[in-house]
Amino acid sequence: MRYDRQRRHLASAVLATALLGWGTRAQATDEIQVYNAGIAAVGQFTIQQHLNYVGIGQKDPPFPGGFPSNHSLNGTPEFAYGMTDWWELGLYLPFAVQDRQFLSDAFKLRTLFVSPNADKRNLFYGINFELSYEMPKFAQ
Repeated sequence: MRYDRQRRHLASAVLATALLGWGTRAQATDEIQVYNAGIAAVGQFTIQQHLNYVGIGQKDPPFPGGFPSNHSLNGTPEFAYGMTDWWELGLYLPFAVQDRQFLSDAFKLRTLFVSPNADKRNLFYGINFELSYEMPKFAQ
């Protein structure tokens, strides 16, 4: 039962992505997130830590003064707070570690709206708005 539900959520996300991107060129500058409809409970703080290691990446900076990704550890602690059963606020603090040097990529503020009790539904919808600032080493 749970497996079928996860497959339906994944299929819905893929279909929505395909329909929204129809006829346009996709340009993901950060990441693509697929939500399973679960958000923080009202009044609850949550944290997720995302980590990726780039074993073979760009050896030259993508622009003068930029960050080459080769042999870097990239991470984002993601803090969230449940405002209502349909609204969650978030704060991301992306970073990279390379050659024993810690590099901050500033912050990203997020607000996520989903259908109420979305994690209990077969079909749900939501929208995510983000405001971010990137450090010059990460953005041109």
